[in-house]
Amino acid sequence: MNEYLLKNKNVFARLIFPVMSVLLIALGCNKKSLENDNDMLTREQIINRANELIISLEYSLDAMKEVYYDVNNKEWKVVLAELSKEDPDFARQYKIELKNRSYQAVQYRPDITKSASGALWVFVDGKTGEIITYCLGL
Repeated sequence: MNEYLLKNKNVFARLIFPVMSVLLIALGCNKKSLENDNDMLTREQIINRANELIISLEYSLDAMKEVYYDVNNKEWKVVLAELSKEDPDFARQYKIELKNRSYQAVQYRPDITKSASGALWVFVDGKTGEIITYCLGL
């Protein structure tokens, strides 16, 4: 038996090494993706951080018709595209501030019977909860 293992040692090494390498890489990648998901704040935490800013700006949450958590920032990207056409310098400011940031947009739509202002956008860092910037009146 020992003589068989010695003769076939290279075959064994050639077979086991690639299999183990693939398993280790797969486990490592899987762990990394789980860690990244855990690093992100929850929807509720992000909205709470945005609410804190709105209140600090002396806006009333009761005056808001809707608080909209913009999943994947889809609506903000549409607004930004339109803004880029109408006022490129203003749009560029937000592009620069949000570039390479893992942000989440939260939009506050005021009840027009209680407030004359337009929509308020708050941009929260999805990992740290930092308020990156905000935009009033869009």
